[in-house]
Amino acid sequence: MTSKYAKEEWQPWVNTVAKRLKSAEGLRAIHLFLSKIDLSGWDPMARVPVTTQMEDMVTASSSKNTSLIEGLRDALRNDETGIWLITPETNRQDTKVWIDLKQLVKIDGGETFFYDGSYKGQKIRGTILDRDGKLPKQLNSQGSFVIAPNSGFTGEQAFKAKVITDGAYVRCKGSITTGQYVPPDSRSHKY
Repeated sequence: MTSKYAKEEWQPWVNTVAKRLKSAEGLRAIHLFLSKIDLSGWDPMARVPVTTQMEDMVTASSSKNTSLIEGLRDALRNDETGIWLITPETNRQDTKVWIDLKQLVKIDGGETFFYDGSYKGQKIRGTILDRDGKLPKQLNSQGSFVIAPNSGFTGEQAFKAKVITDGAYVRCKGSITTGQYVPPDSRSHKY
């Protein structure tokens, strides 16, 4: 289904039906219909079956932000180190995207926490995305998780993680804007 078709054919119908369903009579009809459905065998925790129609619906409803988030998620999954650093400057470029990516990292079993260090005399601060949850962390005096001092994570590694993160963002953002996918390759970064 094309976007034009959806707007011209379906949207007027959906608007009409939505108005009817939002009325008192419509809400009673929905309640009556739902009260007659047997849910005894339904498992709310079961995985949703992936059908061609579902995949088409997900693709059709995908926004640029969703595509960017998924591109970044894939890039992090494919990254050799699995460690990214989102600096405040990077975060300001697309705050919502980075918030959502941090949540996905946690859902995927990774960790996020604050980093504050330096590399070659330059201060480096930001949020570490640890895809595999392998870096040790601890609570600081403000009650936030930070990288543990005994982690062995160096300022150079933080700088490299920042460069990889910024590069992935530029590639993914560019592929969304131009429509041309640029595959992630963490080895191509120059430190």
